[in-house]
Amino acid sequence: ASRFFAFVLKTSKLSNNGNSVAQLHIVFDRFLKDSIKGQTRQKRVAACQGNIHRVRPDIRIPANWKQFLGNEENKTSLAEYYCSYMCDNNALLTVDQTLTISGGQGEETVYADHTSVSDLPDLRSNQEEADTRIIMHAVEAARKGAETIVVSSPDTDVLVLLLHHRTQIEAECIYFLTGRTGKHASLTRYIPVHDIHNLLTIPQRQLLLPVYCLTGCDTTSSFFGHGKKSAFRILKQKADSYVDLATLGTTSELTKSQFVQCMKFVGSLYGKNNCVSLNSLRCEKAGKNIPGKKIPPTEDSFRLHVRRCVCQLMVWRNANIPMHDTIDPVEFGYEKEQETGILQPQLMCQSPAAPELLNDIVCMCPSNNCLEDCTCLSNGQACTWACSCEASTEDIDENNCTNPLTLEAWESQAVDTDSD
Repeated sequence: ASRFFAFVLKTSKLSNNGNSVAQLHIVFDRFLKDSIKGQTRQKRVAACQGNIHRVRPDIRIPANWKQFLGNEENKTSLAEYYCSYMCDNNALLTVDQTLTISGGQGEETVYADHTSVSDLPDLRSNQEEADTRIIMHAVEAARKGAETIVVSSPDTDVLVLLLHHRTQIEAECIYFLTGRTGKHASLTRYIPVHDIHNLLTIPQRQLLLPVYCLTGCDTTSSFFGHGKKSAFRILKQKADSYVDLATLGTTSELTKSQFVQCMKFVGSLYGKNNCVSLNSLRCEKAGKNIPGKKIPPTEDSFRLHVRRCVCQLMVWRNANIPMHDTIDPVEFGYEKEQETGILQPQLMCQSPAAPELLNDIVCMCPSNNCLEDCTCLSNGQACTWACSCEASTEDIDENNCTNPLTLEAWESQAVDTDSD
């Protein structure tokens, strides 16, 4: 905790030419039970499974730090302790310096200066992730007079969020400090958010967040072989063509025009301009012997994907609001795993294939002569063209298949045809 606080104070001076900054803001992630990141976090825990620790001054630091951080309960306990430590050592702040901390003590936000510590009710927040809390704190820092803001984070999501919310952050300059210090050289860099924002047109700014989410983030899937560079290139060239896509996630509703625009944009990623059907594009690509992972998704699974984007975008768009309305992810393309209760993406609503393709049971009876021990009959199904008997419910008579279920299916189909 001592090293962490010292690092924060040192980094703040480096970001201000050796002078102490006026405002320090530190944010931590929270780990909620019904989180749309639950499945991702579960995988991380499974990969680094370790003991659960309660962080206290008298407890020895774990030898395997990576394994320790793999458990979200340990992260929560560590954040709580860091928060308490910094408040107890607020005297390390300079006389004209303030410290604001959120995420370390639930929804509470703590404010400290050189001599005192208190709660900050106006910044009490139910935001889950540090990514969105950063925006809330940047807005607050600018409101209190900060003309230059430096946001330190390794996450690209934060850069995109800063660009989207730039107009709400009333500071003259915003820098995104990212990268790391290497063994032989510093790989950190300051990215001028304000300059990038000014270079983008209004339609491009409005599309940036929806397109970023649509093409994959921590909570939404990406399209194999189609990354952010391709998406950004289309955004820059054709932003005016996707007006309705810019409104995605402003409300919980997914309109037909928004879905069509999402489909058109993803079709462009796969080289199809003005795409009107992902199913047709999928068939077109499959006919060219392209590997399955490189063809577009079905419209059924894509609609669920877009619903999950709406869920994430509603959170991101409200990043500047401390207390925002929560939504039920189950209504936005998620489902709960039966055993663990953890939220996971719902991959599809329709059957993955036609019943004949899903059923891999075939009989090995002689051609045109099903036997009494026919495998299909034993499993309660009619024979198909895939069977050795070559029977089909579309072309059969009483002499070429003795499976009664095949005959029954054929007779039923014949009656339906006659009635038509």
